[in-house]
Amino acid sequence: MSEQLFRKAKEVIRQFHKHGFQAYIVGGAVRDYLLKREIADIDIATSAKPQQIMEIFPKVIPTGIQHGTVLVRYQNDSFEVTTFRTDGQYDDFRHPSEVFFVNDLKLDLARRDFTLNAIAMTENLDYIDPFKGQEAIANKIITTVGDANKRINEDPLRIMRAVRFSSQLHFRIDNNTLESINEYAHLIQKISIERVAVEWEKLIKGDNIRHALTVFFNVKLHQYIPILKDDVRTVDFLKKIDNSIPSWSCFIAAATWKNVHITIADWTKQWKLSNQIKRNATTLSNCLHDYIKGEEKLALYNLPESSLNDFARLIQLITDHTISVELLRKRKMNLPIQSRKDIVIDGTMLIELSNDKTPGKWIHEMLQQMEKEIVNGHLTNDVKILSEWIKNA
Repeated sequence: MSEQLFRKAKEVIRQFHKHGFQAYIVGGAVRDYLLKREIADIDIATSAKPQQIMEIFPKVIPTGIQHGTVLVRYQNDSFEVTTFRTDGQYDDFRHPSEVFFVNDLKLDLARRDFTLNAIAMTENLDYIDPFKGQEAIANKIITTVGDANKRINEDPLRIMRAVRFSSQLHFRIDNNTLESINEYAHLIQKISIERVAVEWEKLIKGDNIRHALTVFFNVKLHQYIPILKDDVRTVDFLKKIDNSIPSWSCFIAAATWKNVHITIADWTKQWKLSNQIKRNATTLSNCLHDYIKGEEKLALYNLPESSLNDFARLIQLITDHTISVELLRKRKMNLPIQSRKDIVIDGTMLIELSNDKTPGKWIHEMLQQMEKEIVNGHLTNDVKILSEWIKNA
């Protein structure tokens, strides 16, 4: 938990008080504070209107000003600040068609999705909890604020959020909320796949993924989700997962290994994922291919340091063999070279040693083969030894 972030949030709140406005910490930060979870960002709700907020603070970014939301930059940190409001009709299953600014914090909390997210905190860290959110947290229950049918119809992404929270927090979804999720699961089709993808990644990263996926399939959410709705093999694979998966890339690499008929490109295209996720998944898949062939050194050589955790989990998902990240890191560090730049012979020297053979595709191919032989320990990274190997190649 970031004490420094809370200190800055309190100072922001005091600035509002100084100018005669109410202000409170709200949302996920309050929930996570109660759960003693790490807090990465803090949202603030205030009675000040967006224009008034911009007059109080010198650095304000109007990120969603039409809905009363701005980003306040304070001492190199950002705080999302939203004016107390009530919402009109949700015509697009995401945003209300209009919002009404109010001065009553309770009215603002009443529009939120779940009671565990509808708690406010004062600068003195006292709680304002009109919907018994603390009780829900103590009982590990996910329940909507007010009528569940209304909350879900306003924004069906709340279906995915409820399932995601059950994975992250080890909470169960209360019966009324679960009945509404079951009835309106089809509305998830109204939500952009990009928003669903964000929740999906948080779900698979959760420690309670087994329970969350059980709920996910029980309410038949998969019938309305790209790839899952048409692919029994991937669904069967998901039903066997019992531990968290660290990233989208790891998940896609595993899913495509379990079902070669669905490609990495299929996942990234249909879920509108980034090219970076696509590249990472491809690298993981290629390295796993080398690893399974018995070329662990080559796999680790081609694997970025940042992907070691993903790779360890991928190995477990595909082979049922457990290997620690620390051991993979140690083996990677002990490789004879860490990159092609470490090879003592470069392309220019290669041409000279090849009797000034005309440059061409062969240079890349020979360097690649030499690199592989060094990594696998079949060649020593020594000028004399490599020179002899080149002359005899």
